[in-house]
Amino acid sequence: MIGKWSGDGDPLLSTTLSNQSGRRYHLTVEKLAPNKWEWLAWHAADAPGQLVQRGVTTSPGTAMVAAEDAVVTLEMASPDVSKDHLTRRAQLPDWVGQER
Repeated sequence: MIGKWSGDGDPLLSTTLSNQSGRRYHLTVEKLAPNKWEWLAWHAADAPGQLVQRGVTTSPGTAMVAAEDAVVTLEMASPDVSKDHLTRRAQLPDWVGQER
């Protein structure tokens, strides 16, 4: 994981990621139903035409990774940002996959 996610075991998880120039992205993961988690990722700026990435997965861990991957994609698509500062670490929190 890139970010430190809040809400350990809760139905709503969130984090904020920043790049080296201070650009911020917000990410949320929300439990919709058993085995259904929605993730959202968006740039923190409140701009017209705001690009929001979203998806649905079957686990919170997969949703967190998908949201972080979406931020990397948004960052790479940004014309004014160097591309070598975001990396993805494939490490899930200890609680992911545990029955609650």
